[in-house]
Amino acid sequence: MKGQLSLNAIVDCIASVFDAQQDSRDPRRCRYQLSDAGLAAFSVFFSQSASFLEHQRDLGRRKGKSNAENLFGLEQLPTDQQIRNLLDGVSAEALGVVYRHLVKVLVETKVLERFKVAGRYYLLAMDGTHYFGSEKIHCDNCHVRMLKDKLHYSHSVIPPVLVSPEQGEVVSLEPEFISPQDGDEKQDCERKAAKRCLRTKQSIIP
Repeated sequence: MKGQLSLNAIVDCIASVFDAQQDSRDPRRCRYQLSDAGLAAFSVFFSQSASFLEHQRDLGRRKGKSNAENLFGLEQLPTDQQIRNLLDGVSAEALGVVYRHLVKVLVETKVLERFKVAGRYYLLAMDGTHYFGSEKIHCDNCHVRMLKDKLHYSHSVIPPVLVSPEQGEVVSLEPEFISPQDGDEKQDCERKAAKRCLRTKQSIIP
């Protein structure tokens, strides 16, 4: 992965992460690779359609080629459900290398210097966000609480963002998941996750 700030470099980085994941499927029966699903999911951020597959098919019908083919090199498009099934077994933490690689490139190209405030500080905006909740589906990493006499299971995350009053863009950094930590008897919380996040970001941002 070369130090380049381009879509092709990001696509190559994401593809390499998924290619490195262990795939328990029989390769003789695999129509799609994990990298196909990973890049297809990433490409959703480039469309405003509620359905990734339908948006790509519509582009193919109207223009002869879809964004997925043109920008991401995907010749076969998995369905929304196939993407979910393929990515369900891939740890979200595995994608941390993509965030760290991009920060490294931003440092090397001096882009990150533009976000400094008062010549030496960085502003990091953080807030917890809830992205899953259920009264039936749960796992060992769920946050558990009682709501209306029923157990409620949920997942939350802190997505830190580097901001600057002088920049119109922001830099998304590796998210910190609010989940049980080894050795802790109490449930994880937003405050503890935020402290972990700050320690981690201090080690990668000069």
